[in-house]
Amino acid sequence: MRLNKILFPLFPLCVLCVLRGELEAQEVQETPSVLLPAKYLEDVRAPLKIGSAAPDFSLARCAYDRSTPDKNIQLSKWRDAKNKSGAIIVFWAFWCDTWKDMTRDLNAIRPQLDEMKLQVLAVSVDASQQPVSRRAFEEKRIWWPVAIDDKSTHSAAWGVRRVPTIFVLDKNGNIEKVYEGFPGKQTFLKETAKVLKLKMPVSQKPKK
Repeated sequence: MRLNKILFPLFPLCVLCVLRGELEAQEVQETPSVLLPAKYLEDVRAPLKIGSAAPDFSLARCAYDRSTPDKNIQLSKWRDAKNKSGAIIVFWAFWCDTWKDMTRDLNAIRPQLDEMKLQVLAVSVDASQQPVSRRAFEEKRIWWPVAIDDKSTHSAAWGVRRVPTIFVLDKNGNIEKVYEGFPGKQTFLKETAKVLKLKMPVSQKPKK
């Protein structure tokens, strides 16, 4: 009985600590970014400014990307979709396992991205290690197009220093948000909806 009197006042505090921990966990960065090796940074330009137009590019598709018969992806043509609200451009590297984490995260929020009418495109900063993605393409875990920046020139033009780096573009192709690493599902959806002036999807919560 005496022990109960001691423990009972502590119970609300324990519950509060647990809830606080869960809230903090929700905001933990889901996929940290990794600094590119020095050879990729030699020609990297200054980071692109928010509100500036995203540089256009035309790049070959990943060898295992069978989403369309087109061999190349031109950014301006690809995002020219009247029914879309914007685009998510992810720069990653197949030699860095963070591409697997980004694949997981994008699949987890696919319903919300569809509801917000956002396109997704990934760009590999070089052509190496493409075979590691074959199974992900075959199993449809990568359902978005993947372009290959063979000489890393466009990654440099976009100011990419870390992978993954995520750019949020509005429907006019202007940069509205940049992330180095994936900040977490809830944070990403809320901030993306805010900068693109879209309604936060409420029909489905992001998968944990």
